[in-house]
Amino acid sequence: AGNPLCAVCRQAEPAGRPYGGALIALTDVSVYQIPSETVMEAMLQNPAFFRFAMYAEYRRGLSYSRKLEMLALPTSVKRAAALLLSFANRLGSPVPGGVRIPRRLSQELIAKMLYTDRVTISRAVAELEHRGLLRRRLGSYTISDPEGLAAFIEA
Repeated sequence: AGNPLCAVCRQAEPAGRPYGGALIALTDVSVYQIPSETVMEAMLQNPAFFRFAMYAEYRRGLSYSRKLEMLALPTSVKRAAALLLSFANRLGSPVPGGVRIPRRLSQELIAKMLYTDRVTISRAVAELEHRGLLRRRLGSYTISDPEGLAAFIEA
């Protein structure tokens, strides 16, 4: 049978030249539907599995709760601020003049995360910059004043 990825590479070779573009990784995936009764029985028999399952559900619930809290904020500026502050708190690194979010975030991506459009996010980011709470450079964001940004969100 061979490696399916190699087969993709061979199919993509135009006129004997090696393929030079991006590849999409191909993997085997299996999906199983396990009845809830079976899961419950396994949790009762295995305390470690019970803790694992409960922790996973707790994390999932916490994630939904945070998302709902963010979406419940009254303005798009506050929602964008909360999302960026969340990234800064989880992933940020201290730099002179603030906390830098190490991931490049497009305004389109932020808009999708907040169920809005790019223009709204562009205006929100511009307002946060104007207030001196945020600096933006080529898709990279630095929270200038994390405490001030948190106070802005709460106000």
